[in-house]
Amino acid sequence: MSENEQKKKEPFFTKSFWISFAISLASALALGAFIGIIEWLTQEGAGYKVDPLGVSLDAVSLSGILMLLFFFLQYLSTKGAFDFLSYALKVTIYTVFRPNFRKTGFPATYYDYKMLKDEENRKPILAILFVATIFIVVGILIYIVYKTKS
Repeated sequence: MSENEQKKKEPFFTKSFWISFAISLASALALGAFIGIIEWLTQEGAGYKVDPLGVSLDAVSLSGILMLLFFFLQYLSTKGAFDFLSYALKVTIYTVFRPNFRKTGFPATYYDYKMLKDEENRKPILAILFVATIFIVVGILIYIVYKTKS
């Protein structure tokens, strides 16, 4: 059985997906709570009347948008967009602190480093997209309620 066929037979919702989903959800909730608290305290401190629906709209939608942007960064990273920077930084640090690091098994060229990176299993990032989508949809629903209320 080829590697491609084996990947097709693996279930989509694996244990690592659910762990990643839980971590992403907790991160988005914490980010939303932080945004909401900051906005609430800022409006209250400036003497404005605090609108809880408006604060929750901003907290949910902004955390969803930020999670979506984080997903795009992770996607680019899994495709190898930042591998050159990673390799250059490691070579620089190893050159300064370990003069004979080339003898330790570190890849001699960037091509070798890239081949090793491509063999590694990348982390599941689709859960981040799901969480971001949920938060954006909830933000849109809150926006609809907010506009019909006012």
